[in-house]
Amino acid sequence: LDDYTGTGYMTFSVGTSSDSMQKYLYWNLITDSTNTIKFTIQDLSRTTAYTALGSATEVKNFIIDHPTSSDKYLVHAAIEGPENRVFYRGKATLQHGQAFVALPDYFEGLTQEDRRHVFLQNMSGFDKLAVKNQDGKRIKNGILHIVSQDKHSEAVVSWEVSAVRKDVPDLIVAPHIDDVDVLGFGPYRYVSPRE
Repeated sequence: LDDYTGTGYMTFSVGTSSDSMQKYLYWNLITDSTNTIKFTIQDLSRTTAYTALGSATEVKNFIIDHPTSSDKYLVHAAIEGPENRVFYRGKATLQHGQAFVALPDYFEGLTQEDRRHVFLQNMSGFDKLAVKNQDGKRIKNGILHIVSQDKHSEAVVSWEVSAVRKDVPDLIVAPHIDDVDVLGFGPYRYVSPRE
């Protein structure tokens, strides 16, 4: 075989005509002068199934195992940065100067306790806000307790919680090119430590 590199996409249906499922695949074929063939296929079906308004190349979404429910996936989109951080945002209205925010039930199982950050903004006034510690923790059992200096405040509060995932190792932000293999394609390129 002559040196050859090919890349492409293919679509096909799997199953009977009454119960078929579209599959989207990316393929990559490489041969070299030693007649070594490397052929890889990546199934894009899961990725595109969660991209209702665009193609897989428009967003970087991905599936991770659900840390507390084995019959579910978590579908996350990539926010680019030098760590594996997740974000949760919302609004709460204080009643009698406080509000309790319940984060997703998997939050404690997914995130490192010592690498969590909370940001608060009063959207409706100037009352001072804070996170009330619960047994020395800013978030306990997935609950964020927001309080105001004014015990009668009914302020609308915008909140954001970010935290580093604990189910994956920290990123090596600037690896040497000789220490890693680059896999995937397009926005789905990633590195794998070279063995």
